[in-house]
Amino acid sequence: MIMLMDAFLGINFLQQLKDMYAESFQMTKDMLSGMPAGMQNENIDKVIKTYDEMGPMIISFISNIFPAVLIVSSVATAYVNYMVAFKFAKRFSITVRPHEGIAYFSFPRTFMTAIAVMMLLSYLLGVFGIDAGIIQTNLIMILFIAMYLQGFAVTKFFVLRSRMSIGYKRISLFMLLFISLFMIPGLAFAVALAGLVDLAIDLRKINRTV
Repeated sequence: MIMLMDAFLGINFLQQLKDMYAESFQMTKDMLSGMPAGMQNENIDKVIKTYDEMGPMIISFISNIFPAVLIVSSVATAYVNYMVAFKFAKRFSITVRPHEGIAYFSFPRTFMTAIAVMMLLSYLLGVFGIDAGIIQTNLIMILFIAMYLQGFAVTKFFVLRSRMSIGYKRISLFMLLFISLFMIPGLAFAVALAGLVDLAIDLRKINRTV
């Protein structure tokens, strides 16, 4: 859709996104620079300098990963739509297959094959002199988010099967999300690795058969 808008309507969405962030950074810098002389100090100058240094990097990063963010947000929107539709269907006595929950969620095993093929194609584009860095960055980000989701599903599956009380189960899952996403990035990689292993050998199926 974005490419069609660019081709037929001349609307470069990514460029507009860059311009929007650039203007917001510039407005913040102007506001800080325009503060009364008595309120300006070294800290204000440091903040302005930080905006000068980090602004272009942040804008470039956001524009590069925008396709991955768009895909993830689309999936999240689809899930929300499903939940809303399920609630309405239940109210009007319409039969809709209920979702088993994220604990039983799993990507198909062909998912890794598809990612590998797309990565290979992106490297082939590089051989022909086409800069495929943005494509590879987005593929890696999509893969990481997908494996993190799968890993969290594995964790929730085993937590739900444990003998902990419902309260402890909820607290454990919340702490895992919070710590892995905001405090210890290495834990997020561990969760993603668990998802990768589960996708390869189906840990939850092994657990059910034992």
